[in-house]
Amino acid sequence: MGEIVLYLTFALSGSAFKDNILVNAIRAAENTGRVLSVMYDISGAAEDKWAATVLSDWQYLVAAHNVTASPAWLHHDDKPVLSIWGLGFVAHPGTPATSLAVVQELKKTVTFVGGVPTHWRDGNGDSKPGYTAVYEAMDVLSPWLVGRYGDDTGFDSNMKSTFIPDKQATDKLGQGYAPVVFPGFSWANLMRTTGQPPSPFNMIPRRAGKFWSYQAHGFASVSACWLCYWQSSAPSRLPVPVRLPSRYYNPFLVFSSLCITPLTGRCCGNIFFGVTAHGPDGIKAAVPLRGNVR
Repeated sequence: MGEIVLYLTFALSGSAFKDNILVNAIRAAENTGRVLSVMYDISGAAEDKWAATVLSDWQYLVAAHNVTASPAWLHHDDKPVLSIWGLGFVAHPGTPATSLAVVQELKKTVTFVGGVPTHWRDGNGDSKPGYTAVYEAMDVLSPWLVGRYGDDTGFDSNMKSTFIPDKQATDKLGQGYAPVVFPGFSWANLMRTTGQPPSPFNMIPRRAGKFWSYQAHGFASVSACWLCYWQSSAPSRLPVPVRLPSRYYNPFLVFSSLCITPLTGRCCGNIFFGVTAHGPDGIKAAVPLRGNVR
């Protein structure tokens, strides 16, 4: 059975609230046989401060809490895992020189995972130009794929044009490849509550888990790693059940309307976590590609 990895997003050190979250998460992981790591999301960070903030915060977590000494901290190639999401993205902070310096400094003590743009290899689209050396310095690349396709046909097209060439490129450099797998997508409520232009409700349907399953099967077929993405509840792309007051999000994409079991007509609340925990082999056994999700 595989392990569920919890990625905690952090930005600033010295916050008692965030420290408590991390300490509690580590304890819970130790008690339940899970592993965890930290992922820094640099979205919206100040251009002149993000690099120093990340480096100093990681030093703080290691010095103040000795986080990597926990048996629950994720390790790869005998090093603790640490991630930064946002390097190389358009409209995100960082220059090639600064980003490369941060990656090289962190790699002295960790296995570095980069949350990178979909088009990292070509350096266009959602990727800034000039980041090739930064991407090549990373131990593992995790391309952001949410919304890049909306159905099985779109996934198949991207598999041929993007994912297989990506995997070949990372294999050549001895890097890991961990593309993002997402259950579905909708940000209709987010757009509405923030005064943005309206967006279709349930834009990319979950199809009772079949959309997620199709992606996972596809990536397993090329021996690639994958991650099940989790973020805020408003965009409805998280794989975990939630309960929110209706005054905040109405209508809300509840699990019972998206993931139906044939026996009860209702959703198993932890269906995505349960299948994810088994890894690629478990996906093939527990979630038949063309069958029902149970």
